[in-house]
Amino acid sequence: MATFTVRVELRRADSEDYEQFDELMEREGFSRQITVSEGKDEGTQYYLPAGEYTISGQYTRPQVLHKAKAAARRSGKGFALLVTESKGRAFYGLAETED
Repeated sequence: MATFTVRVELRRADSEDYEQFDELMEREGFSRQITVSEGKDEGTQYYLPAGEYTISGQYTRPQVLHKAKAAARRSGKGFALLVTESKGRAFYGLAETED
């Protein structure tokens, strides 16, 4: 199973536009939350920065790009996308989810 991080920039968008876009991405299977998979914080969930999403599954990079483009087109905004396949993550300063 592959894991991807997708960065989306909506052009001329405000925070409300991104909140609506989060829902569009969720419908495509993306999430704004990541879960620590090892170490003392295993299982702890964190929010990704605004405009960043994750998805895991039997996808290729072009398939993930296609899914993100579908959501971005529905936003009605101009957009730029970056898809990165991940072998692992390191992070600092992300907000912990309240779940």
